[in-house]
Amino acid sequence: MAGGRLWASLHPRARSRLLIDLAEAIEERLEDLAALEALDTGKRFAGTRGWDIGNAAEVYRYYGGWADKISGELLPTVSGQRFDLRPEPAGVVAALVAWNFPFPCMAWKVAPALATGCSVVLKPSERAPLSAHLLANLADQVGLPPGVLNVISGGPEVGEALVRHNGVDRVTFTGSSATAQRISESAGGLFARSTFELGGKSPAIVFEDSDLDRAARGVFEGLYDVAGQNCCSTNRVVVHRSVRDELVARLAALGRDWKIGDNFDDAVNQGPQIDAAHLDRIAGYVRRARESGGSDVLGLDVQPAPWFAPVLIENVALDAEISVEEVFGPVGSLYTFDSDDEALEIANASAYGLAASLWTTSRSRISRFSRELRVGTVWVNCFGYFDSVAPWGGRGMSGSGRELGEKALEEFIEWKTVVEVD
Repeated sequence: MAGGRLWASLHPRARSRLLIDLAEAIEERLEDLAALEALDTGKRFAGTRGWDIGNAAEVYRYYGGWADKISGELLPTVSGQRFDLRPEPAGVVAALVAWNFPFPCMAWKVAPALATGCSVVLKPSERAPLSAHLLANLADQVGLPPGVLNVISGGPEVGEALVRHNGVDRVTFTGSSATAQRISESAGGLFARSTFELGGKSPAIVFEDSDLDRAARGVFEGLYDVAGQNCCSTNRVVVHRSVRDELVARLAALGRDWKIGDNFDDAVNQGPQIDAAHLDRIAGYVRRARESGGSDVLGLDVQPAPWFAPVLIENVALDAEISVEEVFGPVGSLYTFDSDDEALEIANASAYGLAASLWTTSRSRISRFSRELRVGTVWVNCFGYFDSVAPWGGRGMSGSGRELGEKALEEFIEWKTVVEVD
């Protein structure tokens, strides 16, 4: 990949300029990219226009700022020899992207990889491939050398071939834990290091001292925005028994005002699910939960396909299917607690560990729970805030490694020690 070698040897300040140029080119095509993303995914145009594309542009700009600031160091030694620690690009990165936030997800992988001098082979999901191809056109337009950013399309068989290729030095993947396991087995045989940003069963813990109006809105939007197709969705609602009824009443009221329909209508809150197969999968979880004794506390009208109305299931065990598996739709489960210890036990009763939100005014609770929750991110009296400087990722079945921030650069760097003796 001659273009990749050229990119790695290019002066870091030139790489910086090109990444910033790419950010500006994205901003110039924001409306087009947002419309393409909404058409491809079923997400609200107001959302892709208001956050997705702008976030991606900011991430390219942020890592453009990092490109000429990645440096090594001269190590102090006890022996007196010169030990020089140098960062080098890891090589070729295989980036496999999920379908729910395609354009930002690409940026979170591609931007830090390019900043370090790596070249990228990008495979978007076969469910939402369109914006990746426009990104490649924009990269060519601003002058990235050929072979630096490469886009390939296809299904699982293409991804399998990519991660098995002996020319791949790093794999970065966003998607399901089951797919990550297969990738790990394939890439591991070639010793390609992998970064995984996977699913979640993120708890939203609502205490009796919380601002219930604020908590209800944060929990509702965190659970049902983007039709629930969000890895950090607040899909386990954990509420103090004394305020359970008040919270449910507020959630139900929000549900009645929640408009479902055409995702290009700015008055709509929720568009369709990604496709019919996924809709059937979501419906199956709800049906089985009801058959096992679960009840929906929201009671909203059933919507025709391809839409799915918000559901919140109560009276399900912590080890029930709907409690432990990622539904990836507008479906949550509700649990009550009586003590802080019980709330923490319920919140941590998951193999996933991506994120959590706390709704309380108690500083001691904030201190304890932010320390003891086994997750990568804790939001306090808020939900869904991201920033280019803040690392994102999880633990357990939610993945390994980090995206965003300075930490993400480490995923694409090899460190070389050079020893000199006079």
